[in-house]
Amino acid sequence: MMNQATRGIVFSYLTVILLLSACAGPVPAATQESALVDQVIQQSVALTVAAKEAQEQEQQVMELFNTLTAVVQTAQAGAQENSPAAPTTTATLEPVEATPDITDATTMVPTPEPTSNGTPDPNAPIVKEIFPNVGFTTGGDIVTITGTNFVTGEGKTRFFFGDNEATGVICKSTTECTAVIPLGTKGNVVVRAELAGDSLGGNTSPGTFNYVFLDPTAPVIERIEPREGSIRGGKTITITGRNFKPGKAGIDLNVTKFYFGKTEATEVTCSSPQQCKVISPPHSEGYVIVAAENITENGILQSQHIEGNDYDGFKYNGPAKYGCSVLTTAPKESTIFGGGDAFVVKWIVSNTGTSTWPAGIDVKFAGGVKMSGSTLVEIPVALKPNDSYALPPISAVAPDNPGTYYMSWIVEGMGCNAYVAIDVE
Repeated sequence: MMNQATRGIVFSYLTVILLLSACAGPVPAATQESALVDQVIQQSVALTVAAKEAQEQEQQVMELFNTLTAVVQTAQAGAQENSPAAPTTTATLEPVEATPDITDATTMVPTPEPTSNGTPDPNAPIVKEIFPNVGFTTGGDIVTITGTNFVTGEGKTRFFFGDNEATGVICKSTTECTAVIPLGTKGNVVVRAELAGDSLGGNTSPGTFNYVFLDPTAPVIERIEPREGSIRGGKTITITGRNFKPGKAGIDLNVTKFYFGKTEATEVTCSSPQQCKVISPPHSEGYVIVAAENITENGILQSQHIEGNDYDGFKYNGPAKYGCSVLTTAPKESTIFGGGDAFVVKWIVSNTGTSTWPAGIDVKFAGGVKMSGSTLVEIPVALKPNDSYALPPISAVAPDNPGTYYMSWIVEGMGCNAYVAIDVE
C-alpha cells in the first residue's frame, strides 16, 4: 500500500495544482492543452485510488504528476499571452510534510496517562480508626490508633489532631500505635499521621476525633488499678489522673471525693494532684463508673465519663465459691524484737466464699524468712460461709541480725495468705 508520506505529497500537490489551474484563468476550449489536462487529471485520480492498494504504482503517479505540472505551467503561459493585462502569477511548489495516518498502528503515539497530584503516596501512613474517638478539650487522654505504614520506634511516627501534635506516641507495630491527645477545641478534627523526617503526609479514613469541652481545672480520671473487687468493698485502689486535691478524707476539707456509681468512698488519700489511694465502698454486683469531684470557689467540678471509654470503670464481683480473708494477725506489723527473741504467731481466718470449707484444710509456709520450726498447721473443722477460725499458735524466733523480716503462709485452695512482718534491732 502507498505509504503515508507519498499519500500526503500526492494529495497536497493535487490541491495546489487545482488551485493553480483556477488562477491561470480560462483555457481556450477545444485546444490540445485542455484535452491533455483533462486526460492527465483523470488518469492521476485513477492511479491515486489504485495506489492505495499497490505500492508499486507510486512511481507512475509521480511521473504523471510531473507531466501535469508542466502542462499547467504551459497553460499559464498561454493564458498570459492571450490576456496581457492579467497579472503575472508565479507559483512555488513547496514539499508538504505528510500527516501521520491515525489508522496505522505503527505510527500512533500513545497518549500519556493523566497524573493526579491528589493521589497519596502508597507508602504514606494511613489512619483507619481511633479508639476512643472522643476526648476532652483539656487533652491528656490516651487513645489507640490503628492503620497502615506506621513505623515502630520512638518519634518515628507522628500524629496530628487538627493542627496540634499528639505526644507520647508508642507504635508497637506498623498497624497500631498509642498516643496522648493534645489540647483541642470543642468539635470534630481530622487526625493525620506523618513519618518523622519525611514528606509523606498521611491521610485519614475515617480518622476523625471529637473533642468534648471540659473545664481545664476539673478532675480527670485516667486509670484505675486494680479494676475490680468484691461487693463487700475494702479493695485498695490506686487512681491516677489530673487536678486532684491532695489531702486525706475526714481531715482535709478540700480533698477530692470519689464516687463508685452513687456510693461515696469514705477512705481517700490523695498524695498529689496526679494520684490518690481509695478504698472501694460496698456495692451491689456489676459495673460502675467512678467519678472524681472537687469543691472549688466556682462550685463543684466533676470528672466526666465518655461513652465507650472504660478507664474510669470498676467491676464489683459477687462472692466466689471459695474465698478467705485474714481477720487478725499477731504480732502486729513492724513489732520490734531483739535478735534471737522468741515469739508466737497467731492468725484468725474467715470463709468469705459461698461454699463450706471441708475439714482438714492445710495452712502451709509459702515464702519469706522461715522463722518457725513448723511448716504446716491444719484447720480440723469445716467452716461455713462467714465462719472464722483461730489457727493453732506457731512458735517462732526472730533472726539474729537487725532488719525487717517477712514470713508468709497460704490457706491452701482458699485463695488468701497469712503473713507476719517484724523488725529486729
